[in-house]
Amino acid sequence: MDTRLSIYKALLSMLFAGWGRLSVEERRRRQRFYDHFSPNNSDFMEIVIGSRCVPALHILPDKPSTAKLLYLHGGAYVLGMTTNHINLCGEIANRTDCDVFIPKYHLAPEDPFPAALHDVTDAYQAILTGNTENLPIIIGGDSAGGGLVLALIQKINKQKLQKPACVFLLSPWTDLTLSSRTVQANRKKDPVLTPQGLKEDARRYAGHHSLQNPFVSPIFSSLKDSPPMLIHVGSEEILLEDSISVAEKIRISGGRICLKVWQNMFHVFQMFPMLPQADEAINEIANFMTQQY
Repeated sequence: MDTRLSIYKALLSMLFAGWGRLSVEERRRRQRFYDHFSPNNSDFMEIVIGSRCVPALHILPDKPSTAKLLYLHGGAYVLGMTTNHINLCGEIANRTDCDVFIPKYHLAPEDPFPAALHDVTDAYQAILTGNTENLPIIIGGDSAGGGLVLALIQKINKQKLQKPACVFLLSPWTDLTLSSRTVQANRKKDPVLTPQGLKEDARRYAGHHSLQNPFVSPIFSSLKDSPPMLIHVGSEEILLEDSISVAEKIRISGGRICLKVWQNMFHVFQMFPMLPQADEAINEIANFMTQQY
């Protein structure tokens, strides 16, 4: 393992030590504090999107746009987007020449399921309506945002909306019951997530709904008729099997799926551009996107 990666893992272990035992408000406060150490490298506009008037960030590429990306940030459904999310989307925008929209969807516990799903469905419909140039539309997301992407795909199919050209997911949280084998098997390796912390956030997000509701935990849906999909996940994550199981379901249903398990990597490592693996992963995402349009 290279030295930089070892240093990052050690730092993350320190930053996230006891994270799952903190209150949501304390984690939000710390997240704002950590953001001060991640300078914003991307230009964006703050807009309001859709009939639900959800605030969103709009990132434009340096060159004329050739596609539109709806990106759903992670944060266990209780935390908002970070500077790292914005910078990641800025990198994707400039490597693919796509417009990026990042909605600030409603968060639990104040606004549990299905508020976030309603927000992002509305945002997607607004992008469709405003797509007068008829550009390809892509959907991406990380962690909880990745699970939300899969729930949104179900909504798109159910409402018979135009499908996106493709989808990419980074370490998606797809099973809020936390019943997969790697939740326990990787708990001592994962420097970011803990089973107990996710268990509490799953409860906060689901509210009075079942954790097995397929719109809450997309692993319990058929995942039929999914668009072409790329999934990246780290080998040391407790959510590793969430990605493997989704990929297998899509394969069985006849969908096009590319799953890459990055060896020795941690949760959503793509947000750390100083790592060569992150740069390589973003290039893979960009290549996958542009191959679809």
